[in-house]
Amino acid sequence: MSVPRTASLEQAHAWSDAIEKRVAEIVPADVVVHAEPLAPPAENLLESIRATSQRMGQAIHDLSAHQQDGKLFVELHLEVDETLTLREAHRQATELEEAILKLPGHPAEVNIHIERWGATLRRRARPRAR
Repeated sequence: MSVPRTASLEQAHAWSDAIEKRVAEIVPADVVVHAEPLAPPAENLLESIRATSQRMGQAIHDLSAHQQDGKLFVELHLEVDETLTLREAHRQATELEEAILKLPGHPAEVNIHIERWGATLRRRARPRAR
């Protein structure tokens, strides 16, 4: 079975389970369905960028693209581990930018905002009620 390459592991597992259950209802047999990530034929650039970042193990959000004077510009936020140095975070952003620029229909420019992401940032102290 092929699944969109941007599908989560949970989605692919749920689809596989549903197919296995349905086949077992038709044929009394033990069936195992294997999911293969596949780029759809009409995948657009934003979907390709999401898949690229996932393949590289990088989380992104606020992905957008716009055209100006016939050129395509992409902007996104890259979530990096809060323990990384600025040099390490910049290296990750540069690797992602280079991968995006190699995609078919690649943009003229990629603007990546680096955002520290981690447990400390999620545990911000709330103001106490008085």
